[in-house]
Amino acid sequence: MDFKNKKIIFLRKETTEMISVETALKKYFNVIIYKSEEEFNNNINTAPDMFIFDFAINEPLISYFITDEIRKNAFFKNIPIMLLTKKKREVTASQYLAEGLIDYMTAPYNSSILKNRIYGLFRNEWRLKEAFQSNYDIFDAMSHLIEKRDEYTFGHVSRTRDYMNLLLGNLPESISKKYPLFLSESTKKAIQLSAQIHDIGKVAVPDSILKKKGLLDENEYEEIKKHVKEGSQALEKIQLHNVETKAIFEIALRIIRYHHCYWKVNEENKNKSYGYPEVLSGDAIPLEAQLMAIIDTYDAIRSKRSYKNEIDHATACDIIIKEKGLQFNPEIVEIFEKIEDEFNRINEMSNEQIKPA
Repeated sequence: MDFKNKKIIFLRKETTEMISVETALKKYFNVIIYKSEEEFNNNINTAPDMFIFDFAINEPLISYFITDEIRKNAFFKNIPIMLLTKKKREVTASQYLAEGLIDYMTAPYNSSILKNRIYGLFRNEWRLKEAFQSNYDIFDAMSHLIEKRDEYTFGHVSRTRDYMNLLLGNLPESISKKYPLFLSESTKKAIQLSAQIHDIGKVAVPDSILKKKGLLDENEYEEIKKHVKEGSQALEKIQLHNVETKAIFEIALRIIRYHHCYWKVNEENKNKSYGYPEVLSGDAIPLEAQLMAIIDTYDAIRSKRSYKNEIDHATACDIIIKEKGLQFNPEIVEIFEKIEDEFNRINEMSNEQIKPA
């Protein structure tokens, strides 16, 4: 199996030993070298296939990267991270295995053993690809169930997937820096897949509320808010047996739980902002849920529902822009403003399709 195209970011000190490791690795992989913390931070805006850290270069940076950044992204743990360390630092290095580190190696470094360890880690990637295929079928079936439940949401599921793909492809550097591995292809695919089932909990909402021809009263509104809890609990009951599938479902759960949370919660909107098991705000809201919030709102405005007719694109944009910094992350609204014509194109193309009887 050839891994020459696999991208490895190697953060190392300028020592004879590390240069030898670099030379050996470049025979088998696409290795990108950073020699300082500054160089690393200024360039890490897209995800590699693997990280290798020279533990001697900056222990606090590496510790932060392993223990903190991993927890921000379910798929970070699936991007292998290896430490190269001196024998005297082996105990410290081994402690990171519990935090998400995949492997470490102590000096002197045997290039053949190092290469074979990396090969083994990359072979596990095939398991992830298989997980995507099997979960695509599961999520597609769930999506079909959602649309059959309510004829007014026909096309909503597929459009949200397309909107999500559009937003993920246009995230600016400011967000890339904040979530450095959020843009890995694995994570993008999982978010796009998960977007389709953001409203799976609505299958538990009574028809009298879901299809009501008119605005909901206060009690009915409280009932429909429960779809977040219902969807979360339904997904949690699915027994998962491998880490790759669990990572995909973790992303789906975060979208389901928090895509109705407001960026800024105040007295005026606190009843409209809801999550499960808690209401989050600001950067505490997972990024994938922040993206879903704008997508869901835009498509709901543009779509015909039992209680309203569809509304035009310009009005939908005005509503979203007015909620900048209130309901929505202002940075994401700015992205939306730049690509709103593409949102309109996706919506119009969907409406041209023949709807089921």
